[in-house]
Amino acid sequence: MLELPTEQRAGPVFSAAQHCLNVAKRLTDQSAAFFVQGFGEKCHPDSDGAYSFIQDSNMLYVSGVNQQDFALFYDISSQTPILLTAYVSPDDEVWIGKRPTFDDLKKKYGFERVAFFDAIPQLVKELGVKKVYRVGYQSDALLKGLDVEIDSDELLE
Repeated sequence: MLELPTEQRAGPVFSAAQHCLNVAKRLTDQSAAFFVQGFGEKCHPDSDGAYSFIQDSNMLYVSGVNQQDFALFYDISSQTPILLTAYVSPDDEVWIGKRPTFDDLKKKYGFERVAFFDAIPQLVKELGVKKVYRVGYQSDALLKGLDVEIDSDELLE
């Protein structure tokens, strides 16, 4: 009889860092950052039911995250991938359930840094980013108001 190994792997098998490097090496400005946003929940009109969730393929490729309301910010020069997630208030957790902690997300997806969406301006300042590549068809709402150049074309070339 074939015996299967019983040991568990520590951390994810997927390498977000390697996938981010694959993307970054194709971009012109190596001192920039790139931002890829995953899909959120879509509800049926006039209903409290949601459509089945399917992640944006670009987000899935660079992050390995197949859950709603996540994004990835990658600083090319420091090779730092940062997983971003939506803040869920305690009142909202009553309805949608408790969100994983940052430590849970780090362990599950293999990221060293996790932050809420509203930390993007601080990340841009901290990392000294002057240009952000983004996927052109995705919403730019989370990047509004940043004092950086936004390139919505080159990331998908």
